[in-house]
Amino acid sequence: MWSHVKISAGRNEGATVNQELSRRLQFFLERGVSGRSTQSAPGLAIGSLRGPVREDNQDRAAVAYMVSKSGAAALVGVVCDGMGGMAEGGVAATLATSEFLAALVSNLDNLSPPVISVAVRNANDAVYRQLGGNGGTTLTALVALGTGHSWAVHVGDSRLYSVDDTDGLVLLTRDDTIEGVVKGSQADEDSLDSRLLQFIGIGDSIDPHIFPVEGQVRKRFLLTSDGAHSLGRKILEGIFRNTRGAVDAVRRLTYIADATNVADNATAVALSMADFSPVPQFHSGSTLMVWSPSGALEIWLQGGGADSTDSPIKRVASGHPAPKREKSSKPKPRAGSKRNVREKVKDFKEKPKSQRPQLSIKFGGDGSSSDD
Repeated sequence: MWSHVKISAGRNEGATVNQELSRRLQFFLERGVSGRSTQSAPGLAIGSLRGPVREDNQDRAAVAYMVSKSGAAALVGVVCDGMGGMAEGGVAATLATSEFLAALVSNLDNLSPPVISVAVRNANDAVYRQLGGNGGTTLTALVALGTGHSWAVHVGDSRLYSVDDTDGLVLLTRDDTIEGVVKGSQADEDSLDSRLLQFIGIGDSIDPHIFPVEGQVRKRFLLTSDGAHSLGRKILEGIFRNTRGAVDAVRRLTYIADATNVADNATAVALSMADFSPVPQFHSGSTLMVWSPSGALEIWLQGGGADSTDSPIKRVASGHPAPKREKSSKPKPRAGSKRNVREKVKDFKEKPKSQRPQLSIKFGGDGSSSDD
C-alpha cells in the first residue's frame, strides 16, 4: 500500500513541515503494529513482539536515515516503550518517536547534543500536552552522523548496547530507575526495576542523558525495550556471538522472547554502520527514509528543505485517513509495569542521482515478515 505527498516551499496557512512530518510518522508507526514483525535493510534490522501476555503492543521503534539539502547525513535508531501502568502507552510512544525524529530532520545541518536535547524535550512536551502527565514512554536512541560523530540519547529503562569482537556486549546506558541511580555501574543488568524516575511525558523535570559513543564503524549496536533485555545478558550475548547479520540477531531475539513467554512487549533494533548502505540523494531537497518493524517509508522535502518551517504541504494523492488516537482503555496489570515516582519522579557516501517518487509508504515489503 502506497501513499504520495508533495512538500514544496512557500507560505500558506497549512501545516509546517515539522508538524506534517510528525503526523505522517505517527500514521506510519501506528498502521504497522502487529503481533510479531521484523524489517531489515543492509546494516539494520528492527523487530517487535506483542508477546503472549499483553493485549496490545505499546512499543514503538524506528530506524531513520536522513540527508539534508546541503548533504549532511545521519542514521538514527530509536526505541520507545509506552508505559503499560499508565494511560495510552502506545499513543505516548508513537508521539514521542515521531516528534523526536521530526525535530532531528528539521535541524539536521546543526545536529549536536544541545539540538538533540531540544528534540527530546519537544517529544516530552508533546506527550505531556496530549496526556497531561497521565501517560508516558521511555526513549532510547543512537544518533550517528556521516561525519563519524555519534551520541547516545536516553530517558527511562530501554537500553543501548554496543557489540564487538573485543569487548563483547557492553551496556552503554543506565536505567532511570531507583536501582539504576543508587547502584550505578554496579547495578545488576538482569535485575529489572520498574520504578522509573523519569520518562517522556513527565513534564518540566525531564533531564535526558546525551553522551558521545565511540567506534561507530567497527561496532554493532543494539537498542531494546525491557521486554527484550529481560531475556538476560547471557542470552543476548549468545545471540550476537552466533550471528553476524543484524536481521538474524533481531529475528532470533524476538523468536526466543516469544518462545519463553516474556511478560511484556519485546522490541529490538540492531545497527551495523560498516554494513549500512547509504541511500543516494536524488534531488536538491532533503530525504528521510524510515523503517519500522513492519514497513518502510520515504519522504522527499523539496524547495526550502526540512528547516523551512513555513513551507506548506500539498497532498497530491493519499488513500489514508488522518491518524486516529487510540481508544483509552485501562491496560491489564502486569508484573514489573513501570510506575511514576514523582519525588524524583560510515562516513555516508553519496551515490549517483536518479529519479524517484517523492514519498512512498510500503507495508510488509521486501525484508519484512510479520505474524499477527
